[in-house]
This record gives sequence, structure tokens and C-alpha cells, in this order.
Amino acid sequence: MTLSSLHQEFLRHCEHEKRLAAQTISAYRSDFAQFLAYLLDGRPGPERQDTLRAFTTAGLRDYQRHMTTQGWRINTLRRRLVELGCFGAWLVDRGHLKRNPVRVLSVPRRERHLPRVLEWHQAAAAVAGEPNPRDRAILALLAFAGLRRGEVMAASVGDYSRESRTLRVRGKGSKDRVVPLHVVAVGALDAYLASRAPLGQRDPLFVSSRGRIGKRPVINAVARAGRRLGIRLHPHLFRHTFATELLNRRADLRVIQTLLGHESLETTEVYTHVSPARRREAVDRLGVSPERH
Repeated sequence: MTLSSLHQEFLRHCEHEKRLAAQTISAYRSDFAQFLAYLLDGRPGPERQDTLRAFTTAGLRDYQRHMTTQGWRINTLRRRLVELGCFGAWLVDRGHLKRNPVRVLSVPRRERHLPRVLEWHQAAAAVAGEPNPRDRAILALLAFAGLRRGEVMAASVGDYSRESRTLRVRGKGSKDRVVPLHVVAVGALDAYLASRAPLGQRDPLFVSSRGRIGKRPVINAVARAGRRLGIRLHPHLFRHTFATELLNRRADLRVIQTLLGHESLETTEVYTHVSPARRREAVDRLGVSPERH
């Protein structure tokens, strides 16, 4: 059995048993393809073939060095090793290997980069300036609900409740959460849905001529908003801005965590480092300097 065929089984396990998100499965597939291309680059030897024998600590350490010399970012290198480690653990669990060869590798720590954010009035203007009802609703969910691109794409009509002004969101790892919607998002969704034919609960919330939207309509809507504002935008930038604005308005960090669907509070805490208003407030709370003795 080839290593690649085993990896296909692993992906099916991730999809059907672990119920990982489609984007996660796609990333696993892409990163393994990079590893396989490295194995099959023409060098002789059993460690350079599409076989289980090639999945060794020595071979993986060589691959790690290769990625380093090729100038891959530390977070990319780390992600690929972690994903190969998940594959290795599955191989052990299924009896294909006695031990996971990735476990003894020195996996680098994740680099933490402070996210770029917009001024809140820029995010609001991106939504208000969009004339297309569908794209305005997409932008409203990105900016006023902090949704990920994939979450917007996956939403169905039945997920939206006009009465409670909420949206059920399918997040990473197929974990659902219910997000309260700002009045701007509600207005944009209502206007868009009113322009469509009668819909069933399971129908996609956002459609194109081909059915449920893919990533391209979301990217295009964000890019047009950026051109209107004269700044470069990407979908996740609205999510960063949403979280930072909530923090500036004194929302509790754990509330922000649940709104964003973060599994760990540590992920949410990065926004405490990009909120100048909260830093200023913290310093101002010191009050008058104590008298010298």
C-alpha cells in the first residue's frame, strides 16, 4: 500500500469520523502533496518513494531542513509537521506503524503576529457603500458578526432567525454556535432575502448562478470594498476589526471568544495587544503618580 493511498484513508477518517471542516481537509491534502513532491523529487533510495518505509524520523527531519532552506515561514513549517504528526498518530492507531516518527522531532513554536485591523468607520463604510444586496449582506456578516469566510459560505436559510436576530454558524471542526446579529447585519440579510424567490430552510443563504457560493464571490466583494475605500482588504481583516472593536467597547474577553468561536481563550487574547484604546484606558486607571518619599 502506498503512503499516498494511506493518506487518502486518513483524510476520509478526518472527514467522516472527526468531521473536520472542508477547508481543513483541503489544507491537509495540499500539505501532504508538498511532502510527497519532496519524496518523489528524483533522488534514489527507499526513503525517497511513495511507501510507508519513507515515513521515518530521519526522512521527516530531512524534510524539515529542506523547508527551512527553502525559506518557508515558521508557522507554515510548524503546520505541516503538526499535520504529518496527526497522520502519523493515525497510522499507529490503525496498526501500520509501531510509533509515530514525528513525535521525536523538534517542532518550532508558533510565531504570534499581531493582526492588522481597520478603523471601525472603515469597516462600516465598506458595508454601507456596497450597492449589491447579496454582497452587502456578505460584508455585513464579515464586519458586524466577525464570521470567517467559510462560515459565510456554509450558512443556510434555516440558520437565520429574523425573530431572535441570530445566525447559527458552523465553525471549525463542525462546531456550531449561535451568533447574535447587529441591526446592520439583520437589515442587510432581510433586504437580500427579500430579493430572492421563496426559499426552503435548507437552501443556501448565499447563492450565485451556480448554486451555493464558493470563496470567489466573498473575495470579490471584499476586494471591491477595498477599491472603494482605497485600501487593501481581505475577508479575515473584518474579523480582526470586529474583535478589536468589541474589546474597545469593553466587551468581556470570554464573550468575544464565544462570538468568534475560538476553542482557546489564548487565541482571543491576541486582540488585547492590538487595542490602543484599552491600553490607554489601563494606563489612565493608574491615576495620579504617587508622591515621592
